[in-house]
Amino acid sequence: IWQSTLLDLNIKNTEEFLQLRPSISKKYLTFHEKFHVNSLKLKAIIILDESRNIEKECIKKLNQMESFKTLHEVHPRPNWLEDMKKMKYNFEMLSVLAKAVPIYLAERPKHKNTFELFSNLILEEVFDNG
Repeated sequence: IWQSTLLDLNIKNTEEFLQLRPSISKKYLTFHEKFHVNSLKLKAIIILDESRNIEKECIKKLNQMESFKTLHEVHPRPNWLEDMKKMKYNFEMLSVLAKAVPIYLAERPKHKNTFELFSNLILEEVFDNG
């Protein structure tokens, strides 16, 4: 997390945060002891789209085809799938996921502090309506 984001979030106690690298003002927090190790049912997947310059935060539930396409597009290392011969497996997994779990596309203004508004919008749209 960037130092400026800590300020935007009004986080004053940063003693638990560790410096990522000395050359940049970015910190991190370890929370491995809080990981859930048991299976949990997914309520939804929310994908943050920062590709457009927008003025107001919004969230949209995607249909099954849009969900599959969006999940496919956000894969962090698509070239690995082909290299590892996992294209078919990935296609099957994304098909099942797009069918079984609601997928939302969320957008917010890039250079504006909308953390609270944006998180409340997600809570209302995704968790209060499901």
